[in-house]
Order: sequence, then structure tokens, then C-alpha cells
Amino acid sequence: EKIVSGQLSVKAAREIAGNYGTEQEQVKAARSAVKSAEKEGRATATNKEVLNALKTSKEAKSVAEALRTLWAYMDGESRVDIDLMARLLDRHESIAKAAREYKQQVKSTK
Repeated sequence: EKIVSGQLSVKAAREIAGNYGTEQEQVKAARSAVKSAEKEGRATATNKEVLNALKTSKEAKSVAEALRTLWAYMDGESRVDIDLMARLLDRHESIAKAAREYKQQVKSTK
């Protein structure tokens, strides 16, 4: 429907079909791409909008996965100083070592 009306390019539709599994996800992605194009003042959404949405979605999933991993290393601790943890991760390049030092630092300040 969006292709026929000129709101979605064929290439964008192929990108959506190839990257979203269910019809519901595909419809949502098509609507999002069209809205994004409209915000930029364009009548037709191209694969540019689709690829940007995919990138954002993949980044969000990656962050969520990393946070769950960190949560497990932190023994289910729900509050973590993100800046301190990021600096420790940069220093140690190991989640286990960074988590261990983080716990020691937090314990010593209590």
C-alpha cells in the first residue's frame, strides 16, 4: 500500500522484508520509515530511513544485552554508577575485573 501510494520505495520495502521477520514488524518499520522521511520533508521513504532504523534498533539491542551481562556480573545489583563502570571497563578491558574493582570501591565508600 505504501509502495503504490509512493510513500515507500521498492528498495526500502525489500530492506524491510529482508530484515523484519513478522508482518507486524514489517508494517511498523514501514510506518516508521515513512514518518522519518516526512520529517525530513520528503514524500518517499527510501532504504536510508530503513537502514537508520535498523542501526538504531541493533544498537539498542546491543546495549540491552550488555546491560544484562553487566547485571549478572554485578550479582543482580540494580543501581550502578555508569560513568565509573565505563572507566573501569576501559581500564581493565574485562567485565569480570571491572565488576570486581567496582564492588571493592563501592564497598570501601560505604
